[in-house]
Amino acid sequence: QQMGSAAPDKVKAMIAAGASLMPVWTLLGAEGGDILNMRGNPTEQVLMLDSTAFPRLTDKKFPATAQSVNFYRSDDVSATVYFYLDKPSSNLPSLPGIALRMEGMQEKVWSNIKGK
Repeated sequence: QQMGSAAPDKVKAMIAAGASLMPVWTLLGAEGGDILNMRGNPTEQVLMLDSTAFPRLTDKKFPATAQSVNFYRSDDVSATVYFYLDKPSSNLPSLPGIALRMEGMQEKVWSNIKGK
């Protein structure tokens, strides 16, 4: 998964805990609304990734009416392969150990994220 979404306070807490996140856009809502729980309507969508004028998520000037922040994430890397056998057993080799399967993952994935 490359995208995540949460309330701004939760995203700030994840960043403070060391998660590698890059805020992309936010939904601003009306005072007293709760967009995440479908109460109220968004008043504006701000593309944070493209804006140099909009306050960063960790800035004290970040709007209190921001109710949802979508972000790029790099904490969940996985792949799935399906294949079908024509009999209940096979002569397929065993999977290599996890150390070999994870070799170079840091350079292949996390180091290529914009902003790192």
